[in-house]
Amino acid sequence: MNPPKLTVIAREAGVSLSTVSKVINGRMDVSTPTRARVMDVLRRRGYQRRTPPNHWLLDLLIDDLTAPYAGQVIAAAERAARADLVVCTPGPAWLGRVAGRGSAGVLLAGARLTPMQEAWLADHHLPVVTIDVSRRPLGELCTAAVASLVERAPVRNPALVPCLGPEF
Repeated sequence: MNPPKLTVIAREAGVSLSTVSKVINGRMDVSTPTRARVMDVLRRRGYQRRTPPNHWLLDLLIDDLTAPYAGQVIAAAERAARADLVVCTPGPAWLGRVAGRGSAGVLLAGARLTPMQEAWLADHHLPVVTIDVSRRPLGELCTAAVASLVERAPVRNPALVPCLGPEF
């Protein structure tokens, strides 16, 4: 069976082709009702992105890179992930960049998602794990967060198995 054409999705949802593209790519400049309508049509039509997630890549979303815990969280998450880690801060375009990179999941450190961002990540089967930066030791928390993220990833990749050794 051939995948549905985006023009068909757009017509059925009553939107432009560019709006469908924006929804698929995580752009935030689409209203919530329009996004929901397009996502509903995409689900019903069985649409799946052609490019699979990059299972060597995780996103770490930190609310403030100058926060006292930021350096510790970044270092511990890098050690735990044993994969490429992209560090970013919340902003209007970060979700679109997650989509473009094909990340395997998102770690949150002090950052909060909007309901629209949560829905988009859930619709794209991207697991999200929060690191509670108010607790210590941060190294152990990051290791547990990465392990949870890998456990929930849609396709497991042995290269992403976190290091659970005594170094933390």
